[in-house]
Amino acid sequence: MANMKLTKKAFKDLVSYHCYTGSQIKFHCFYYDWKQNEDNAKYFKGYKYAFAENAKSITKSQLFDIMYDHLFNDIDCNTFTYIRQAKTDLERFKVPLSLDLNLFS
Repeated sequence: MANMKLTKKAFKDLVSYHCYTGSQIKFHCFYYDWKQNEDNAKYFKGYKYAFAENAKSITKSQLFDIMYDHLFNDIDCNTFTYIRQAKTDLERFKVPLSLDLNLFS
């Protein structure tokens, strides 16, 4: 996605932010690239990317910057976040009600 460049302000309008809490732990998570369509009579809808923090010290704004840099500046961020990416449109996913980190690769 490095060839397609958005400003951070424009990108912020396109992401969906969710905060998951439980046992006095708070996880920030961003979802990006929603798409809904019918592909050869196969219906799909969902997000292509999800980024969740893997360290309690990362703030919402830091996670947003990490996601932006990973998608548009090709900066590796695997040490700071959990990343989930749908490889095809049929693998797109919806926002879960609770955060299951086993879904992230």
